[in-house]
Amino acid sequence: MPSLLPMAISLVTSSAAAFGNSSATTSAINTTGANCLIMWIGAWRGTQPAPSVAVSDSKGNTWTALNGSGNSTTDGCFFYCLNPTVGSGHTATVNNSVNANWACICLMSFSGVGSVDTPQSTSVSSALVTSLATGSVTPNQANSLIVAGLQYYDFGNSGIVPSINSGFTRVAELHLNSQAPDTCVGYLIQSAAAAVNPTFSFGSTNPVATSAAAVFGPQLSGLRQLAALGAG
Repeated sequence: MPSLLPMAISLVTSSAAAFGNSSATTSAINTTGANCLIMWIGAWRGTQPAPSVAVSDSKGNTWTALNGSGNSTTDGCFFYCLNPTVGSGHTATVNNSVNANWACICLMSFSGVGSVDTPQSTSVSSALVTSLATGSVTPNQANSLIVAGLQYYDFGNSGIVPSINSGFTRVAELHLNSQAPDTCVGYLIQSAAAAVNPTFSFGSTNPVATSAAAVFGPQLSGLRQLAALGAG
């Protein structure tokens, strides 16, 4: 009996949007081939933490919130949907009816994500920092997907371009205006089942920031090993 092998996870496509009001909708993308959708929501906090905002997409999928992170200024949270309905013209929307300010959203679609693995998550927030780590996450399997999101307010210093530690691919960076919080999102395919602590850095600037990370395992399949045996 061949052992199960992890399938390769890859980004299919992504889209992001930011608006200075209670609603944000991404531009339409083609998510065909994806089996996992991940949404990062960032907001100006006020009275409603990010996990409580209403999220939806044009394909009618059901979304599950992971741990949110927030402080008196910024909020951030990941949402996900496994085995979703996908296709062309795919958009995502966030509505924050309680605190109608500065909604940011990033929609990412991935293939090869395990449909039965339980995503792990961690989050942290702080004020006036030059860097902010999400907190360490350890995948259960090699070749897992790690996503990291950042929401920050730079007190009008719109020149900030956050960096994220080596290996992460930046998917989105949103700057609405000098008075609004900004968002940065990245991902990493972690080749080993080893701990990673995604860290965003701001140089010499000290924004108020919140960040979060989540882990998704790969699909497992024995078909690749069967094919290799047959080819021999």
